[in-house]
Amino acid sequence: MCVERVRGRRFEPRKAGKIVIELGSDGERVYFRPNHLVFETGKAYNLVLKNTDKTKHELEAHEFVEKIFTRKVEVVDREGQMLAEIKGSVSEVEVGPGGEVEWLFVPMQTGKDLSIDCALPGHKEAGMFGTITIN
Repeated sequence: MCVERVRGRRFEPRKAGKIVIELGSDGERVYFRPNHLVFETGKAYNLVLKNTDKTKHELEAHEFVEKIFTRKVEVVDREGQMLAEIKGSVSEVEVGPGGEVEWLFVPMQTGKDLSIDCALPGHKEAGMFGTITIN
């Protein structure tokens, strides 16, 4: 079993909790499903951003990224094969129509009602926003 240390904390990246968040639309409304996420400090996560729409969407989370350690972001094709890997600080991820991105991270600090939204014109106003809590 592989054990890593991030900022002095221990976690097991192979046991990352996988959470899928759908980016999509329903008529005139756009959404994140679910629109509230809860994480625990020190636990590794694999957040899958799955765009089920015919238009691009993004997840922007500036307060959230200040409280996490991003291990990497992976761009995968429809078969789940990795196309690209991004490392370092990430504050927003845009996902093309039908695309999927995996964001692997470890929460390092607690936070309540950290906002997430889609910063593309009109998307937040049409319902694409939510919150994150880190316990």
